[in-house]
Amino acid sequence: STQSTWDQSESRKKQEKNAQNKSANMTDRDDEQGPLVRPKTAIGSVGVAGDDESAAGYVDDSKLTVWDMVVALVFHSPMNLFLALLVPLALAADFLNWGLQWTFLFGILAIIPLSVLLGHATEQLALHFGPIVGGLLNATFSNVVELIVAAQALKRQDTRLVQTSLLGSILSNALLCLGCAVVAAGKSCKFNREAASANSNLLALMVFIFVLPVTFSHTMAAESNIEAYVLDISRSFSILGLFIYLLYLAFQLVTHRHLFLEADDEEPVMTTWFATLTLAVLTLIVAVMADYVVEAVEHVANSWGMTPTFIGIILIPLVGNAAEHVTSITMAWRGKIDLGFSVVLGSCSQIAAMVLPVSVLIGWCFNVNMSLSFQVLDAVVIISATALMCNTTRVGSSNWLEGACLVAAYVLCAMTYFFTDDRATRH
Repeated sequence: STQSTWDQSESRKKQEKNAQNKSANMTDRDDEQGPLVRPKTAIGSVGVAGDDESAAGYVDDSKLTVWDMVVALVFHSPMNLFLALLVPLALAADFLNWGLQWTFLFGILAIIPLSVLLGHATEQLALHFGPIVGGLLNATFSNVVELIVAAQALKRQDTRLVQTSLLGSILSNALLCLGCAVVAAGKSCKFNREAASANSNLLALMVFIFVLPVTFSHTMAAESNIEAYVLDISRSFSILGLFIYLLYLAFQLVTHRHLFLEADDEEPVMTTWFATLTLAVLTLIVAVMADYVVEAVEHVANSWGMTPTFIGIILIPLVGNAAEHVTSITMAWRGKIDLGFSVVLGSCSQIAAMVLPVSVLIGWCFNVNMSLSFQVLDAVVIISATALMCNTTRVGSSNWLEGACLVAAYVLCAMTYFFTDDRATRH
């Protein structure tokens, strides 16, 4: 009996020791990997909290004071310092008549920190909702700067500036930003091929839609009503493009959500009403800055020895997408390849399938003849850029040489458009 009691005591000691070792191992694993986090859906340039609808509404807004939210917004990024400087300077340049060059310079530089804050406010608002509503919010506001610039250009009936600025945004993402991200990823990189293919296929389809009106307008140039035909085709194609974009959102947010999941433990630092108010105010400021930029394009082109086409297709997209480009390249540098690529490729597909068709339809509503009939050079450039991008993402892996080739292609485009002057066809 004494021996049996001794054996039971030793057995209990071994069990307790094993339990302690197991607990220690779990603690070490948590220290290395961090605590478990909620999955976050990567939609365009920002993610959406929650893997199901039950994740929505978990935040207690009563714990967030107005002062805390203002401090979090002001100190979100060092770029806010430039925002506090550049926006007043742009307003002063306009009201005090310093000249269109200064208004253009301060206005276009102010768009950089404004785009950073817009993305932050959009993400904060999306964190209060589930993946469906939050994803739609991100998809809508992720390219709001490009849409505002296009709307301001349409207000002045400068349809060519709309075309060049949106085409330039696609080129800067597909060639320059993607190329830099691949190079920053190191010797070689692997990424989610299915997610990349979804964005690449959508962009390829939209490029096909863009090329058809160009081809039609040159094939049927002898027709007396060719411009009316091209407008009808462009508007019909834009409606079809938006329908395809809705299917893409269903693919990304519903049926294949697992391809776009990204882990993150971020908690909202803004309430719903504060994030909405911030978005409204920032959108208004962006609209004012974009109006300054659009108004001064012709004057700046003459003064700086550039063409309006170069400013529209290179300068404006580079500045407007600067924050997004830095984010993508930084993510790739840190090894978060899928997240970095989702920002780049998602932006390309959203501009092509959402912003450009919406611009055509806005022009239709305000009786502005905005069409998808680009210049022949534009068609060749966008086809070539899409082919290079699709070739880079088709197998789910890439290397620094392919990234360098993408960057070189963008430089070639910039050099070509620097000498391209199509002012006679701008309106």
